[in-house]
Amino acid sequence: QARWPFYVWDEATGEVRWMCSWDTTEAEVDSFAAAVADAVGAGPALSSPAGPRVAAS
Repeated sequence: QARWPFYVWDEATGEVRWMCSWDTTEAEVDSFAAAVADAVGAGPALSSPAGPRVAAS
């Protein structure tokens, strides 16, 4: 939480709430995702359960 503050919803289950501002950049999201991947040991191969990112048209 030092770099990216977030809400802990349920300490017993480890449930947290992540959110960002509408003006958050893609680079900031990528940096956050990389930090989460490193924290859980997934490395750079972490992917979204929603599927691949779709480029804005």
